[in-house]
Amino acid sequence: MIPNYKYSDRVMKMVGKEHAFLFNVNNCKLVRLPFDVYQIINNICEKRVSTGYVIENCETEEDRIYFNNVCKYLIENEIIRNETDFCEYENLDIEIDLDITNVCNLRCKHCCVSASSADNDLSENDMRNVVDKVVAVNPRTIVISGGEPLMRKDFKDIISRLRKNFRGQLGLMTNATLVNDEMAAFIASSFDNVSVSLDGVDEDSCSKIRGKGVFELSVAGIKRMQRYGLKKISASMVLTKYTIQYKDRFIYLCRKLNIEPCLRALSYVGRAKNNEAELSYEEIIHMCPDDGDVEYEFAFDVPIRTLFRCGAAYRQFQIDSMGNIYPCQALMYKELLLGNVLGVDDLNRYIRQRLFVSRSEYKTLETLFPYNYHGCKKCNKSVFCWTCLEDAFRHYGETPINGMCDCSLEQLTDKLKIV
Repeated sequence: MIPNYKYSDRVMKMVGKEHAFLFNVNNCKLVRLPFDVYQIINNICEKRVSTGYVIENCETEEDRIYFNNVCKYLIENEIIRNETDFCEYENLDIEIDLDITNVCNLRCKHCCVSASSADNDLSENDMRNVVDKVVAVNPRTIVISGGEPLMRKDFKDIISRLRKNFRGQLGLMTNATLVNDEMAAFIASSFDNVSVSLDGVDEDSCSKIRGKGVFELSVAGIKRMQRYGLKKISASMVLTKYTIQYKDRFIYLCRKLNIEPCLRALSYVGRAKNNEAELSYEEIIHMCPDDGDVEYEFAFDVPIRTLFRCGAAYRQFQIDSMGNIYPCQALMYKELLLGNVLGVDDLNRYIRQRLFVSRSEYKTLETLFPYNYHGCKKCNKSVFCWTCLEDAFRHYGETPINGMCDCSLEQLTDKLKIV
């Protein structure tokens, strides 16, 4: 029996006179089709024209082979799926960021969780419960964060329990100031990758954000982990008024240390919200890249970086130190709370069958996606403008889209031939 097809969930369409783009937000796969081929696929998926009817009406065997190959390619890229398939989230690659503590030895001005010295963390038993439930989800990646994870007394026990039961990628986010030889050996043998928050290129630049004496301790921690055999280390610098001028120097420093650089956008949550006036810097919203010699991956001449790839509450979840579930680290707002791990019996089912979608907080999140956002939902180019939902949430009710539109619509229309 020839199957009938429908679009996969969260497939966005950008249709022009010559061709159409079909983009799956869940897996970031982008496909370009000639307009006449798109019309046939769209008739099948939306107007319920049967696949068998299309095949029967192909003029030649060559046309039938071409059509079958197109369908096969769209299925492989999860643009379309068999209409009888029940749930496409069961096998979705998921990343869970897990804060195991809110305690930290630093008081960084941009901290999105307002980490402090106050120990209000979950008990050892409750944290073990959280860890076991997270492992049961079978995510592709678990990233351990905080606070400073190394401040938790049972840090090694938690990680050993994870490493014993979890077969995916295990990452760590740390400031690396507490990494002595013993800890470096443990981290190198337990984690697949480590991200170190550096936020500067020397003592002076780092101290403005993270405090005095931190830079040298963090760099020493990086070198110590390297000596014990850890290969995959990255360092991050959040872009603020104090660091924006050091982008090139930061990349050079990371290459010198033989680690990967990561420039992060500032999320105005936690302590960063309180320090917004001090940390923010004026920038022109410009979503179309024009960065000279910087290299990007391209698909059909469209820079992958410019596609809307947000996986919040789909491919990505954030669990804070009290077990609260959020869409991602940048969206840790009470208005977007998706539940608490300790109040969920089966976290795997809760996440993969998306049992949280009935919550009012999730409905608020849905209004932020470009296909729902006011001023954007009727635009067939919005998938090429948006990159993150956090700005949309902070400015909801305002018109932050104007800057994007002014700088990008003309370029997108010319490049994509979509009007």
